[in-house]
Amino acid sequence: MTDVTVTLNPDTPAEVEAAQPASPDVPHHLQARAPEPTSPECFTCGTGPNTGPLHPDPRGRRYDSGAPVLYCGTHVPDATPVQAAAKVMAAAMEHGLATARELAQAEEDAGLLFDPQRAQDIADSARAQARAELEAELAAPSEEIAELRQAKQQLDGIRRLLAGRRHTDLMLVREILIAADPTTRIGAPLSVTWDGVVMGPSGDTVGGNTIVPLTASHGGAAALVVDTEQRLALGGLLLTHAHTGCLTPGCGIEAATVDESDPAMWGWILVQVAGTDTPARWYCNPWCASGAITAAGAELAAVDQADAVDPDEQAAAPAASAAEEALAAPTADAAGDDEPRCVRCGCTDSQACPGGCHWVANRRLVDLCSACATPAELAVSGGAL
Repeated sequence: MTDVTVTLNPDTPAEVEAAQPASPDVPHHLQARAPEPTSPECFTCGTGPNTGPLHPDPRGRRYDSGAPVLYCGTHVPDATPVQAAAKVMAAAMEHGLATARELAQAEEDAGLLFDPQRAQDIADSARAQARAELEAELAAPSEEIAELRQAKQQLDGIRRLLAGRRHTDLMLVREILIAADPTTRIGAPLSVTWDGVVMGPSGDTVGGNTIVPLTASHGGAAALVVDTEQRLALGGLLLTHAHTGCLTPGCGIEAATVDESDPAMWGWILVQVAGTDTPARWYCNPWCASGAITAAGAELAAVDQADAVDPDEQAAAPAASAAEEALAAPTADAAGDDEPRCVRCGCTDSQACPGGCHWVANRRLVDLCSACATPAELAVSGGAL
């Protein structure tokens, strides 16, 4: 059997330093702070000479043994300015350049000399470029900057409007909107949505209003306030609109054209409005029936309004009572009195009714004052005599 002796390499840098004492020929600031490898390799990545040439550290660092620290071509560090200048001067001297001017020219050609004017020109150019970019950015503001500018302009306008006013002053919305934006179209349509709630009259007062809460397009709260007549009119219009949009086949069909015993008509509603020429019709649900009734009511109201302004369509005036005829007949006392008197109250031009009155034209051609005339008679007259 052959005896084999195995020597273990130290495991820590401290053991390496103990095994390889520092060389006194290597200055302290150039000593490598790492153990020396057993074979040449890159100090950074550890590659050997088989993958490419290794170069000594340009700054002159060495291991404790005095061997230079090596780097591959990828990890060679930059030399210090002094080392770079020394190499340039050494290369210039090898080419026969020996004078100080020639050596200085070689350093300038290598870019090692510092030119204060050139450095200042570079700094001025960089400053001018930065200023130009900033001015271009300010000249083309972003959307956020534009919104902020518009908000500031609106706020400034409102502040000018409020300047000098007392804190108890009341202002119109129109004034504030114009101050915030003079180009705003006052009275433009406001888009609102229904909140799904209807607040009816509380019952505490007679004829209370109905409030319909709404939400404006910008998120603000709004409300539709209607009295009893307006509520009924609005409901009628909505029902009429709902009926015109009914898609049920046969909804609104005349009663004379269908058999009411037909099972398909069960649950339908028959509507016939008195006073109109519209024949009886069948409707598929209460909404459509209510819409038809509302439409008929609107038609009757339009006819009544037309009759109110047409004297030929007015109802005949009521027959004069015995008292009116007696007042109209001349008496012995008034036989010689040519002053006209109202046939109902006896007022004259010199003795008018309390609060004042005037003569009203009528079909019987009698003296009738406005205090005694009926609404129909006033509508026919259209004014005072």
